[in-house]
Amino acid sequence: VFDDFANVSRLITDPKDVNYGKIESSFVNVKGNYSGRFFTSIGQPIIKGNKLALNIGGGASYSKNTAFINATENINNSLGLSGNFKLTSSMDKLDMIVGVNGRMDKSEFSANKSSNTQYYTLTPNVDVSYLLPGKIRIQTDIFYNQITGRGAGFDTNFTLMNGYVSRQFFDNKGTFKFSVNDILNQNTGVTRTSTGTTIQDSNFNVLKRYYMLSFTYSLSKQPAKQNNMMMMGGHRG
Repeated sequence: VFDDFANVSRLITDPKDVNYGKIESSFVNVKGNYSGRFFTSIGQPIIKGNKLALNIGGGASYSKNTAFINATENINNSLGLSGNFKLTSSMDKLDMIVGVNGRMDKSEFSANKSSNTQYYTLTPNVDVSYLLPGKIRIQTDIFYNQITGRGAGFDTNFTLMNGYVSRQFFDNKGTFKFSVNDILNQNTGVTRTSTGTTIQDSNFNVLKRYYMLSFTYSLSKQPAKQNNMMMMGGHRG
């Protein structure tokens, strides 16, 4: 998008104005606003027969937006860079995924440099599943989440660990599963919103440790082994 609308905000400071002390907002046409995204990924078997495979991905996003603060033009340039790699192994009884995700977010404002922000997110993860005798499967996934660059009290550093015990029935189409989510009770919710005049960091409540018993039935005709691999990595709490 190369032409867009910009929001114009103006504080009314004339005591004689009936709207004195209020902020007046309107819209104007501007040129030069645009945004774009790019993402790519590649996969390469390392050991034949899905015994071990490597997947690498990366992406970038960029946007330019214009706003006005008390009639002063404020141009926001936002950049996001991300990358990930993942090793996937599928054996007779053992399935495993090991990977790491990383991201950098940067936002700059022309009229208010104090609103500029830049922070980093790093998330290594492991997902392991093993099939015991009697069609009983045990599984755990572990995610380490680290965010830096936001400042004291808003940089996060926690480990999210989940555990599962399941058994399949009805020709492997039905599954009873007992889950323990956030075993370490460390899950944390923090978000950041940056505008031309403010940086807002918010803490919000998230589900911490909880237990769940579930039953699922698959109508798919895919082999049971493939269904198990699709289920891995699907629990992120």
